[in-house]
Amino acid sequence: MTSIRFDHRQFVSAVRGRLPRLIRYGVVSIGVTLFSLVILTSLVATGTASPGWANLLATIAGIGPSFELNRRWVWNSVGRPRAAQVVPFAAMSFVGLVLSSITVTVTAWWTEAAGFTDAARAVVAAVASLSAFGAVWLGQFVVCDRRLFAARGSAGVAASRHPCDEPGELTRQPTAGVGPRGHDREHVEHLGINE
Repeated sequence: MTSIRFDHRQFVSAVRGRLPRLIRYGVVSIGVTLFSLVILTSLVATGTASPGWANLLATIAGIGPSFELNRRWVWNSVGRPRAAQVVPFAAMSFVGLVLSSITVTVTAWWTEAAGFTDAARAVVAAVASLSAFGAVWLGQFVVCDRRLFAARGSAGVAASRHPCDEPGELTRQPTAGVGPRGHDREHVEHLGINE
């Protein structure tokens, strides 16, 4: 029988290498979620749409900003998006919506049958929804990182690197002569000013 060994050092190294990207991905997700929630609550509060339709419209409205922010800021991808990127990304967003809707519906039936109070049912529904979206969120990160926005060839590696991924990447090395703003480099360095 073959045994599978788990090398924790390799795992920690892989996670540490992707941590800055995962953090940016989380920031985008939080921003887009807040954007979608504003749309959802506005549509429901004004009576423009039922909660189900409002949730669908809010999810659709969030796909474009989420895709572009992830593509450009998280994965530093440039150029026109390809259908091979857009379609799977949108599909994963709809999978999250469907999975969340099913999870919330099932937990609503279960909590109602169990006699939970309205407040307890709301909390359980929110946790169920976040859990469903959380599972899809992690899966979407892996698919985006490994397939949709993965570097292609040696030119793609340079294009996919993000300046925030490496410590000290954003700092410029001082050079002799005049700086870009016309200041003498030695004078600027003496004063401790970074151009």
